[in-house]
Amino acid sequence: MVAGALKNGVRAMDAVCRWGGEEFVVITRNISHKELYALAERLRMLVAHSWVEHGAQKIAVTASFGGAISRPGESGEEVLRRADAQLYRSKAEGRNRVSLDPL
Repeated sequence: MVAGALKNGVRAMDAVCRWGGEEFVVITRNISHKELYALAERLRMLVAHSWVEHGAQKIAVTASFGGAISRPGESGEEVLRRADAQLYRSKAEGRNRVSLDPL
């Protein structure tokens, strides 16, 4: 359900990948800091408004997002490290929110 919400919320040129048990990575290009925030917020809301039915029970979840924009000469691993730090910031500050690495 979460993967479907994320996949339906990105552009055709973007990629959504499962990163860990409950973590996903969205790889996008040609996006500004402001546009990245808007994208992450849209994805957060799509997940929050999605659900699955299991028997008679409706199951819904929320998602915390962390993001970063690559810097010239920076490795992919460094971008992911900065994005991951922002994800943990979102979780620490109450979950179901978006935190981006400052420019």
